[in-house]
Amino acid sequence: MAVSTTMAPTANSTLCSPTKGTAEPMLAAAEAIAARVTVTVGGDLDFATHGKLAAEFDKLMDLSPDGVVVDLTGVEFCDSSGLSCLVRLNARCVDARVPLLILPSPRISRLVAMTGLTGILPVGGA
Repeated sequence: MAVSTTMAPTANSTLCSPTKGTAEPMLAAAEAIAARVTVTVGGDLDFATHGKLAAEFDKLMDLSPDGVVVDLTGVEFCDSSGLSCLVRLNARCVDARVPLLILPSPRISRLVAMTGLTGILPVGGA
């Protein structure tokens, strides 16, 4: 599973030059960051990989983002562990009043529908 996180800066964040050896800009002043965060996930989201994604979600929620987008269009397989990770992120976003949007792959769309999570997870079009 590959996970990458990007942040769209807003008035409360500071965008710095890319750090040496990275292509992504770095956000400074973490205590004041207010941004929409996009987490892009590819490959398999299952028992073996869900912990890495959960840790990424924990880190980004600690930044108090203005919104979260989870791009799952590159996910080829997802099991109940992966779905549980998404349900927990949704609950945390609801509690923090942070808008969440999940962009599913066709497989994820079918899985969400088959498991009855359509009314729980905020799944939108890619």
